[in-house]
Amino acid sequence: MKVKLEIFDQLKKVTYYTIRLNSDKKTEIEKFVDRFQNSDYKFDLDVILTLLKIIGNERGAQDRFFRPEKQAHALPSRNALNSINAKSTDFPLRLYYIRLNDQIVILGGGGVKESLLYQNSPDCYPHIQRLLKFNDVFTEAV
Repeated sequence: MKVKLEIFDQLKKVTYYTIRLNSDKKTEIEKFVDRFQNSDYKFDLDVILTLLKIIGNERGAQDRFFRPEKQAHALPSRNALNSINAKSTDFPLRLYYIRLNDQIVILGGGGVKESLLYQNSPDCYPHIQRLLKFNDVFTEAV
């Protein structure tokens, strides 16, 4: 798998990177946004994008805002939703990423979580598996 790391957004406290796979026309985060911007999950997508802006401009990528999923993380977490007074129940959309520190986050893709475990959610599982493979290659290279 050929992977390219690109800057997605550089905010006051966080630089968000994303990955482009095998010379795809769009990055993983672009595919995620395109897929859900005109769907039944548009509200959920807007909340996730709002959280990325708030975390990036005001709070930094503090561990407490992220939901751990093995070596990766997912948005939204209960703490992140509570921080913007959003209801934390029944929020099935997940965006997966790797948090390197409070200033650097690598965004992947995501999907609709249909089960308590991402492994049992066919829409989420491939996205987090791809990100975990990237994390292994990235960690080895560093």
